[in-house]
Amino acid sequence: PGEADLSAEEKELDVWRHAVLDQALAELSKRVSAKNYLAFTMSCFDGKSIAETAKFLRISADQVYLARNRCTAILKEIVKKCNEADPDLKIQLPEE
Repeated sequence: PGEADLSAEEKELDVWRHAVLDQALAELSKRVSAKNYLAFTMSCFDGKSIAETAKFLRISADQVYLARNRCTAILKEIVKKCNEADPDLKIQLPEE
């Protein structure tokens, strides 16, 4: 369904999900190094390739993959706790 098809309640829940996900990402940024967080966000959210991310951060491609894996695992743990605290959220992270 398109944006126009969503009910007011669904729209509010979507806004709430985005806010909680932003908080989860903020918590993640506190739990990992700045370089790992940047490698994760650049390669997962900013559309940068592994090679571009590695070059920009001056790390190896393997280090980017490691950072992504670590951050994804921690983020899944954070999101799971959020979903348990508020079952209506039902936040789902995309599979890699």
